[in-house]
Amino acid sequence: MRTYAKANGGTEIRRQREVRLLASPAELRALAGFLQVCAEQLEDPKFHFGHRHFTDYEGFPGGKGFDVVVMSGQEHHEYHARSGSQ
Repeated sequence: MRTYAKANGGTEIRRQREVRLLASPAELRALAGFLQVCAEQLEDPKFHFGHRHFTDYEGFPGGKGFDVVVMSGQEHHEYHARSGSQ
């Protein structure tokens, strides 16, 4: 697993060593549900998985100013090929 983040207002993503969450139990359960759905979709060869946003997930608890994006390995490679970064 690799983690990345965008700086505020930026478009470039940078690799991160750590992710910190300050969340309620309900928010953590919603995130866990989203990650479960992503895992199932990644395993399904009939499903085209580029990337998915937590904010688009029906269980998203609301709030502003953040998102969790799960990328497929293929999309990750395509992004870095376009941007020239790793």
